[in-house]
Formats: sequence, C-alpha cells, structure tokens
Amino acid sequence: PLKNFIGKMHHPVLRRVHSLDIMAVLDLFSMPSEYRMQAMGIQSGGYLNQYRYPHVHFSLMVSLRGDRKALVQDVMFLTSALTALSHIDLHLYGCDFAYGKALMAVRDDFAISGMLIRPDRCVAVNVCEGPENSAPLYSTIQALCTRERLLFQPEPLRDMLCSGAAYVQALLAPGQQWMLGRLTEHTLPDDLFGEILAQCEQEGMAVDRARLEELHRVAAAVMQQGRVRLLLYESAVSDLVVSGQVEFFDRIVQLTLAQRAQLLQQLMSWNEAESGVELRLIHGRLVPDFQYDVHPCMFLNEAGATLRLEGCDQVLHVNRPEMAAAYLTFFEEIWNGEAPGVVQEPEQIRQYLAHLLQNVRMLADIQPPVFETRVAIVRRKAELMDLDMPPEVSEYIANKLKSNIRQLEGVVKKLNAYNKL
Repeated sequence: PLKNFIGKMHHPVLRRVHSLDIMAVLDLFSMPSEYRMQAMGIQSGGYLNQYRYPHVHFSLMVSLRGDRKALVQDVMFLTSALTALSHIDLHLYGCDFAYGKALMAVRDDFAISGMLIRPDRCVAVNVCEGPENSAPLYSTIQALCTRERLLFQPEPLRDMLCSGAAYVQALLAPGQQWMLGRLTEHTLPDDLFGEILAQCEQEGMAVDRARLEELHRVAAAVMQQGRVRLLLYESAVSDLVVSGQVEFFDRIVQLTLAQRAQLLQQLMSWNEAESGVELRLIHGRLVPDFQYDVHPCMFLNEAGATLRLEGCDQVLHVNRPEMAAAYLTFFEEIWNGEAPGVVQEPEQIRQYLAHLLQNVRMLADIQPPVFETRVAIVRRKAELMDLDMPPEVSEYIANKLKSNIRQLEGVVKKLNAYNKL
C-alpha cells in the first residue's frame, strides 16, 4: 500500500536538519489528497515554521502530465506545500519522467524507490542505506533536475525592489488578476502610503523613498485606469480590523485604527461600478476538505505569474508556461464561482466592508487615546464651545480621564454648562 511506502520514506535521517540533501521524484498529482499531504510531511496542518533550515536542500520532481480534473485542489495543494516548506531550501521541478514513480534519495545515507500502479498502491519497492547504495539513485535524479525544468524561480523580495524593473513590468502587463490572502502595499491609498513610508523612515528602516513612491504610482495608475480583477480573502480584511497589519513590500507594518478605516474606505471605493478594480471576496476555504489553510498572494497576468507566500521573504516567479497556465485557469475557475464561498454580488461586498468599517470606528471610540491626543481633544472641544480653558486644566482632565473620547468631551460640556451659570 502507498501508505506503507510513505511511512518508509520518513526515515530517521530526515531529522538531521543541520545538513540534509534530498532528491525525490514523486507523482503527487496521481495520489489521493491525504497521501500527497503525508508524502510532503504536511498532513498535520498548514503551519509557518518559525525556524529556518538553510542547510536542508530538497529538490522534488513532479509530473504535470494529463488534464487536471481537480485543478483548484491541485493548485491549492501545491501552493500550500510551498508555503509549509518555505523554511527549507526547496526547489520544485516538472517532468513527465515522474509519472507513476515514487523515488527518494538522501545523499550518502538512504534511498527508496517504487512504482505507482494505482493511486493508492506502490509496487517494486526497494529500500537501501549507505553511500554506495544510495548514490546511483541520487545522481540519476540530480541529473534530471535542470534549470529549464524548474517550476518556480525564487527571488528575494528585497532584490526585486532594488531595481524595481521586474515589479513594474509585472504591473504593466495586460490581464491583471490578483488573489490577495493578505493586504499588501498595492491596496494602500496615496495618503496612507505616504504616512507609512514616513513612519518607516522615522523608525530608522532603510527605505529608498523615491523608488517606492515610483512603484506605488505605477500600481495606483493600474488600479485606477486598468481593469484589475481582484479576489480578496475575507480573512485578510477581518484580520486587518483586529491586528492592523499590512504587508508593505518586504516588511510588516502596523496601522492605527484611523489608518485601518482609510484602507477599508479604499476597498469600498473599489467595489463601486466606475472603479478600475473588479472585486470579489473569498469566504472560508477554497478546498473544504484540506486540513490546513494558507492565504497566498498571487499576481497573475498574460506575461506570467508571481507568488508571495505567507511568512516568506521571497517571491516565486512561475518558471514554466504550463504551470503559469494552470494558475490562470485556477483563478478563472475561482472567479467564475466554481469553488465554494466566492461572494460576487457588489451589494453583499459593500455590506460586509461597511460592517467592518463600523467595527473599526467602534474600536476607535472605546480605545484609550494617548495623553497628548487626550489634551488635544479637550482643547479642541473647549475651542468649539468658546470656553477659555487654561492649559493646566486641559492637562489635568486628560491625565484623570483615560478611558475614551466620549468621557473627555462630556467633562468639557459639563464645565461649559457650569461656566454659563
């Protein structure tokens, strides 16, 4: 049974994370969902490993032969596997040689081979250990893993930003189709983008202001003038309300409640008919039976496809035309409602975003403002009421009342009433 074969694949040598070099050929897409997850070691759930293992090298070849009958599930599995294994040096290759095969070799240690005769059954299984026995299979697979067969070309996001050319070219290509599992710099309105850029500079972060402003101008022009089809995970927006976190190029930034409201208003403007963005929401999981859930960012167009994975400081450029075509078809199926949980009606989207905006404003009302803000609120309220309030009085009130804005305004109103008696 394939289950037993996979159990033998998980040899104790794989725990040697200080130095590990693995070559494998697995016809994953011929395997049932639960077995392919077990083979990749992610059956316990999609998680982002906080540790990095740069000395664990894993080269994996898969077969792309045949029509993908469950394309949405296949693409989500592949993307989830890339995310879950982003803490190691993973390289994925595609070749028909992988069809019907299950091979793995750990350099100088261990090798296992077999042939798939059914999706759940493997025959001609051979297991061997030691450098001499494992070397032939390792060398055979290594020779097949050539650059032209590489499915995804990794690039550090910081390197991509240094020149900016690839970033701009991707934005200017026709047929923009984006899937956002997290809110990124692409979604920021102009004024909020400027605020965050200034905030990064104040915090001492190394930023190339001119270059980032240029990239933002291009992205904003594409969003305003072009037709961008945007699939946005509901969880990305709800997480913004609670955490306030946004991906700003190669870093995570924290938005204030006022800034979160600005961003939600931007999303609501995109939902309008005259917008250059056609917006739809993904509610829940695209593949309900998966034991894990990842929220990738995919930037697809007629020129290619790029993935930004959760918790990863690299982008993955799709390197093969058949893989790029699979991602485009995947997006099209989701967009057309062929997967569960896609909200297409603009009114439903408007109501959802309006509800989140109301929640942000409620949080702003109950969240205690800092001392300087409290003083400014008291003074401003007094000015509006033509109440002459000495600085020491406004500071005293601000120091005593720390809970919320309404309390501060209420005290000023009472003082104004007493003053008129």
